[in-house]
Order: sequence, then structure tokens, then C-alpha cells
Amino acid sequence: MCKTNGRKNDIFSRLGGEEFCILLPSCDIDAAVLRAEACRVAIENTITEESGNNFSITASLGVTDVKRSGFDLEKLLADADFATYDSKHSGRNRVTVYEPETPEISESLEGSWRVAS
Repeated sequence: MCKTNGRKNDIFSRLGGEEFCILLPSCDIDAAVLRAEACRVAIENTITEESGNNFSITASLGVTDVKRSGFDLEKLLADADFATYDSKHSGRNRVTVYEPETPEISESLEGSWRVAS
């Protein structure tokens, strides 16, 4: 569902088990949240009856950006994972934005990137 709804330059990967990642190049946090919410809704609206069973599927998603997490891919993934677990612990089937404990990273990276037109 997420891959179908994505842009051609988005990078979709499976991290393992039931964990997936979508890297959204040239996407600010607001656009990323909208894309995550679109994926969440698409997953939630998946029709499962064709499988012979009728069940619901939901997704708990975590979102971050370089302003919050920096440019290190491992840190970006860890922070998004942290936000995902926050989504799970807050009731599931939701999108949560990672918020750093200290705002220094966000402030130091302000203006260091922009969304491409």
C-alpha cells in the first residue's frame, strides 16, 4: 500500500518482521506526516476478504526529519523507530512525530536544507 501511494524517488524497504521504512527525499516534516497518514489510511482500508478471512490491518508509524535527528541514517532510523513505539503505546493505528528531548539539534540544523521544487 505504501509503495503504491509513494513517489518514484521515495525509498521503501523492509527492515525485518513487520517493520518497514520509507525514506522521503526532499520532503519536510509536514509533508512526511501527510504521506505517513496517507499510508496509514491505505493500510487501514485494505480489504482482506479475498484472502478467505475478514480481518483488519492497522499501522503505527513514526516520523522524523534531519532537523530533529541529524543527517546520520542510523540516528534517523532509531528516532523514527522510537516514535513508532510511541504510536504503538499510545493506542496504535496512528502517526507520531519524533520530538527530541533537547531542541539543540533542531536549532543547529535550521535552514540547512530545503524542499526541492
